[in-house]
Amino acid sequence: MQFLPVRNARLLSLLQNLTDTFFNDDAVKNILNNSFKTIDQDISEHHPVSDEYLKKALELKLKDYGFPRAANGFGMGKTGPEDNWKDFIPYQVKISSIGKFLGSPYNALTMLYPNDGYIGWHHNGNASGYNILLTYSQDGNGCFKYYRQKTKEIIELPDIKGWSAKVGYYPNDRTETEKVYWHSAKTEKARISIAWILNHKKMWENMIADISNNDFDRQILKQEHMS
Repeated sequence: MQFLPVRNARLLSLLQNLTDTFFNDDAVKNILNNSFKTIDQDISEHHPVSDEYLKKALELKLKDYGFPRAANGFGMGKTGPEDNWKDFIPYQVKISSIGKFLGSPYNALTMLYPNDGYIGWHHNGNASGYNILLTYSQDGNGCFKYYRQKTKEIIELPDIKGWSAKVGYYPNDRTETEKVYWHSAKTEKARISIAWILNHKKMWENMIADISNNDFDRQILKQEHMS
């Protein structure tokens, strides 16, 4: 996954419209005052974003970690387990407008992280494709982490204040088992993440160009975990 600056004025306007009132909304405040933790019963002794958790997860069944098994956050979509998603319909409409602007019909994730929120190590190999991840951080005190399988390194990409994007490819956990893209995220202060997954590389590249106003150096997309 690579960091991508958001430079498109129209996109920035749509994103700003989403966050202008978001954290002052009573429904949002109510969510942030509650806990939506899920616990991985197989690795409950380690924090889900820790190196120790990843090491243990790598020893278990690959298919069990396509989706995150531990998280502290609220899924704002209709398909989430929470029963108060209706409070977020106005924001879902705004997120849908962002997706239409980008040209992507499939919003794979909209996640609200509370203070000290996180999403544990997983690889999305059961939902492979080209990914666009937009993140809003109130003050830049969160991060995205990924595991580089070839070198056994854990790489940390710090958040920046405001909106930013990350782009990458999720390999299939059945046909590309040695390349699956393990990743996790955490934050000290509440943040939002919105993700789209696409099956068409050219459409994905066009979205990247739109987000960055064509200033993005596409050569970085040739790095080994995106090949």
